[in-house]
Amino acid sequence: MKLTALFSSLFLTTFAAGEAIHLVNCNGGPQPISMVAYYADDHNPTQPPSDNVCLMSYGPYFYWETGIYEYCKFPTGVEFKFNIEVVAQAPGVGDYSDVGYGSNGYRKFNCFKDDKHQLFSGSRYGTCYSIYYCLPY
Repeated sequence: MKLTALFSSLFLTTFAAGEAIHLVNCNGGPQPISMVAYYADDHNPTQPPSDNVCLMSYGPYFYWETGIYEYCKFPTGVEFKFNIEVVAQAPGVGDYSDVGYGSNGYRKFNCFKDDKHQLFSGSRYGTCYSIYYCLPY
């Protein structure tokens, strides 16, 4: 069991070092914010540049788990469409489980439930946590 966890950890670390899209909830700023953040290199994510952020809601958090396609359009004009399963936050669904998919028009992505770790923090958005992350395939 421990060996499986170690291999899973190494596998996730290897793939987390490339391109990734995070579905993020932030608090501590003027009000709660949900956003999609694109990282060309996810190895050491910091607050993304403003052209790599697509705000989903400003006020109450966005409900990610709709089971239908949602989308956001980045300031660059690139649109990211994604679908997170309705049961993605159910008690039996563990962190790092495959819970959806997406596309940015250039690549397709598998989306995984994240462990809600702090992704970045700053005065603009407050403290932001990764709820889901999507990796290209």
